Amino acid sequence: MKFEPIYTRLKHRPRVIWPDIFFMDELPEEKGIPQREHRLHLCAEALIAWGNCSFEKPPKNFGKIMAQIGQELGITATRENLMKYSQENR
Repeated sequence: MKFEPIYTRLKHRPRVIWPDIFFMDELPEEKGIPQREHRLHLCAEALIAWGNCSFEKPPKNFGKIMAQIGQELGITATRENLMKYSQENR
């Protein structure tokens, strides 16, 4: 059986939920969370956002926030680099 994404059988594409940080002007400072956990959380939100781009136009601050996430993680925040980061820092 050939894999077919569910949205190809729907009459409309599903709405997506963008992480809140993509509607802010700057990345929020996370206090009380270990740095490693904070960075993994940012990485996960960035990966969700990249996935959302398959369905909807990204929010206005997408590029700016993605660049800030990349700076925080010490990488260029492409999908490939974020996946590699998440696998190396589990």
